[in-house]
Amino acid sequence: MRYFLEISYKGSAYEGFQVQPGKDTIQGRLNDVLSRILSSEIRVTAAGRTDAGVHALQSFVHFDSNSALPENIVYRLNKMLPADIAAKRLIPVADTAHARYDAVSRAYRYRIHFEKNPFLTGLSYYYPYPAPDIEAMKKALPHFVHFDDYALLSKFNPDNKTTLCKVTQAELTFDPENKSLEFQVEANRFLHNMVRRMTGALLAIGRQAMSSEQLRDSLDKKIPLPVNETAPPEGLYLTRVVYPFIENDKT
Repeated sequence: MRYFLEISYKGSAYEGFQVQPGKDTIQGRLNDVLSRILSSEIRVTAAGRTDAGVHALQSFVHFDSNSALPENIVYRLNKMLPADIAAKRLIPVADTAHARYDAVSRAYRYRIHFEKNPFLTGLSYYYPYPAPDIEAMKKALPHFVHFDDYALLSKFNPDNKTTLCKVTQAELTFDPENKSLEFQVEANRFLHNMVRRMTGALLAIGRQAMSSEQLRDSLDKKIPLPVNETAPPEGLYLTRVVYPFIENDKT
């Protein structure tokens, strides 16, 4: 039988989600603990693979098991998993359901703070420069929704069958009291490093290293950006994954 497991994690201590030989990963930890609980080899498949240092407020994996699952499996998972990985709920699904391919929408949040704060280290990107022009950054947001080809704002991957993504939301929220900024974006799919490069483009516009019009022209004409930067991983959070067959109240 196939199951979806909702999880959350802080990625600071891990070399990303995907199993890698000799490295500590989220997938490796889940595989190990589930295999021990169910006394059989379990390999989970994720909604998406996050890079080293990236976090997830909500993600899903699926796995198959021919054995009956203990009723307290979520409790046992949380007891055995490290403190920075949490199991939220277990959902029986159809045998054909797929955590990656059946997701119809994903949302990410990128967090930035402008005043050095040791309690945010690893959980938000400290921007050690003068605060950017927030209004100029906001003027660039509609370009992300208008255009669909994100080859210029992603890391090249020869396995990609397409670089088209439909972005449905792109918002910036500035908190002047806490000197912090959040970039929120939702789409049907994301390419490797896409959100971090979108963030890098916004910050470049905010410090006047390029203009909103230059971003628009690059996306329209498919020409290289004047500035192509990748924001660091620690500010990035996967916040929501939506499936047509799972009730989801995350915001």
